[in-house]
Amino acid sequence: MTGCRAIILFLLPGLALAASLPRLQTVPNLAPVVDSLSQLRTRLAIPGLAAAIVIDGQMVWRGEWGNLTTTSLRDVASVTKTMAAVIAMQQVERGQLGLQDAVPGLPGVQVRHLLSHTSVGRPGAIFHYNNLRYGALTAILERGTGQSFARLLQARVFSPAGMRGTRPGTNSISGVVSHVEDLARFMAALDGDQMLGERQKQWMWMPMGAGLPYALGWYSQSYLGQRVVWHYGQLNGYGSSLVVKIPGLRANLVVLSNSSLLSDAYHLESGDILRSPLGRSFLAALVDHLPAPGAIPVSRSSSITSLATPTLSPKRILARQPKPRTIVHGGGL
Repeated sequence: MTGCRAIILFLLPGLALAASLPRLQTVPNLAPVVDSLSQLRTRLAIPGLAAAIVIDGQMVWRGEWGNLTTTSLRDVASVTKTMAAVIAMQQVERGQLGLQDAVPGLPGVQVRHLLSHTSVGRPGAIFHYNNLRYGALTAILERGTGQSFARLLQARVFSPAGMRGTRPGTNSISGVVSHVEDLARFMAALDGDQMLGERQKQWMWMPMGAGLPYALGWYSQSYLGQRVVWHYGQLNGYGSSLVVKIPGLRANLVVLSNSSLLSDAYHLESGDILRSPLGRSFLAALVDHLPAPGAIPVSRSSSITSLATPTLSPKRILARQPKPRTIVHGGGL
């Protein structure tokens, strides 16, 4: 392999395993996802890219291309919004905030409308991505606890998820600085109960209305019967981020790059992760082989059952994965 520097099994420290077994019965073939990342970097001439795939609390694969590593700190931009949503739902869970609470200065607008980008026009009816309106959540979340947004991030998100290398931002729009491994911890923590109960997560990931692409702080859509929640972040010209979660499978993809083309080239603001070849390859690898909803499940004899004692060793996982094909374009290594 000439560009991608790692395919490994990596156990995330400090993560509790959810009580129930995952619905994935074996480690899927991840080679198409790795190929998609390599080809995407080549096609768009991205200088550096780092990524990880986490299934049931295990980082079953991570990769690095060019001048980024999985511990390179980057501004995650609008992925910060997902963390703000987690804090909001924690306050709902604790009775400190109501999703139907009125927003001061915005007649007819409720907190849920800010979280779902449906506060412009007739509240709750039309999706209109609006950073200014989402930013109003900062003061609302701070008022509910008497703490700054930066302190809330540290106490309510970074600490329970074990994100020791991540730096907080000061508002609910963007500004968190993190790396792939810490974002993987964030996504894995949401698959357990460290930060939110199941009911609050279901509310957070349910689209605001029929035909709307956004839930509460996350894009949300269905793929072959599986709920898919995701978000991208973009810093014009010099950075982008992407997180994708399939909650029903506890499967997650995290990508950071030092080019905005990772998201900008595919107009992800439209709310369809399938526009991205990377999104399509990840969903295909994780979902396409599953039986249709309601079908009789296959044997659980090869299930991943424990974070501490996985049934599949790193060598067996590696043996199942064809080596990634990486084409280097324009140097940068």
